[in-house]
Amino acid sequence: PDVPRDLFSRDYEPIVQDVPNHWAYDPSAPAGSRWTEEASTIVMRNHLTAAAIGSKIYVLGGQILTYESCGNMAVVECYDTANPGLGWTKVFSLPAGRGHIGGNIFEIDGQLLLLGGTQDMPNRCRPGGNRNGIQSLNFHPELGWALVKNQ
Repeated sequence: PDVPRDLFSRDYEPIVQDVPNHWAYDPSAPAGSRWTEEASTIVMRNHLTAAAIGSKIYVLGGQILTYESCGNMAVVECYDTANPGLGWTKVFSLPAGRGHIGGNIFEIDGQLLLLGGTQDMPNRCRPGGNRNGIQSLNFHPELGWALVKNQ
């Protein structure tokens, strides 16, 4: 369907579909061919985050469609740019599903620090998601996830 030009119109109905697309950008490639589609992720989702440690790209969490309060995911996938033929692999899952974490991840000394986000509401599924008491997590590629303790 055609998407209206005025996205704020009351007649606008968003097209809701998660996709597994993974694109790579090469600034040295000729104009028109700088973006190439790479291996698709295993799990389709949105509102996820991504970070790299060395040649490995990690995509973490996210939510299913528009289910912010009961569709947050714990899945973590890894793509090794040095071995692209392997595609994406699942690695240590998050301790609990987490979405809305787009800019909340940082690489520090070969580990990842994940802050904030939205988790599922306990025993219910309604808009809003739980943003209170979300714990910070540390990820080590060989050991998995650990809670970051307040100092």
